[in-house]
Amino acid sequence: MSNHKDAEPYLRRAHSTQVTGFTWEFTGRSLTVRGNCPRCEGETDYQPPTDVQVGATKGPGPPAKPGRVGPEEMYMVCRCAYPHPHDALGKGGCGLSWIAVRPPAGP
Repeated sequence: MSNHKDAEPYLRRAHSTQVTGFTWEFTGRSLTVRGNCPRCEGETDYQPPTDVQVGATKGPGPPAKPGRVGPEEMYMVCRCAYPHPHDALGKGGCGLSWIAVRPPAGP
């Protein structure tokens, strides 16, 4: 966490590209997506609501391979624990949102 850019002022905006580099941790029927914000580099994580957690599939097609159930992409918002200037509403994080892309499955 020593590389956190805490001088970045709070600013709501969307990242223009999908972001890789996040871990997808499946525990039972829960999912946590964890990584560092692409703007301020603060560690952030997200647990989606239960209606999109492990086991969720969408649309027709063959069943998912074992170990590959759940969403392939996740909408994320910086929720780092660091204070950022101009966060008048006290929302936390730096205000950036992005799409985290699930890493490919191993062999």
